[in-house]
Amino acid sequence: MYSYDFSDYIGITVSGSDTEDWLNRILSNKVPNDKKYFGASVLDYKANPKMIFFVDKISQNQYLLILEVDQKEEALKILEDAIFAEDIELKLLEKIETKVFVTNSNENIEHNDALFSNKKFSLILSKQDPFAGQNYKALNSKEFKNLRKLLGIPGLEIMQKHIIIESDAYLNFVSDDKGCYPGQEVVNKILSIGQVPKKLLVLQSESLISEAAEVCFENGKEISDYDSFEFEGQFYFASFVRTKLVQEMSNQISLLVSGQKVQCSQVY
Repeated sequence: MYSYDFSDYIGITVSGSDTEDWLNRILSNKVPNDKKYFGASVLDYKANPKMIFFVDKISQNQYLLILEVDQKEEALKILEDAIFAEDIELKLLEKIETKVFVTNSNENIEHNDALFSNKKFSLILSKQDPFAGQNYKALNSKEFKNLRKLLGIPGLEIMQKHIIIESDAYLNFVSDDKGCYPGQEVVNKILSIGQVPKKLLVLQSESLISEAAEVCFENGKEISDYDSFEFEGQFYFASFVRTKLVQEMSNQISLLVSGQKVQCSQVY
């Protein structure tokens, strides 16, 4: 199990009588009634995801948006530009008390603060340890990002190119019953790419693969968009590929990296 304390994240509180309606308008999914924490993308007027937040529901009309510190200026501009005649107040917080806990459980964990959960792991936000007494390995920022990729949750840099189709995550980031144009537009985009569905393929590799390398599968199919990273001394490779291709693959996969064969095993 792992924990991460958002040491390089900041928060923006959103308050005012129109807060929930405003968030429902600008976020990719509807504010849930039954969860304290949830994840969402902020959409531009063309319904493109611009930034991903963790959202903490403090009270009925007050929410905390948690984001990376280097996104501060862009986030404030996006949010301020989205306020029209609504009663909305934004306030910047430099310190976040909330932590994220990642459990590598083989079963679904029912927890009110679960941001994301499937049969392999649960991503839980909380101010207190939800499983007191169990040992967690504390992660730094880079380790946390790499763990997310390893678990099939890439960052926004990949999502902007592939819409929100990471492994099962669109169920958390998008609501198909939101009932407003931006949210519905995102859903339509996701459905429209069903003709050529893709999923995140995560492989364990022998070494890190250079960003400048030409990478393809053994059959010659080129992989143009990928990420190679390290976690706990092991090397991994992640890329969005056609779902049909992944289903046809065995657990052992060979990549051609600038003409050299690299043996990999499928993780996710």
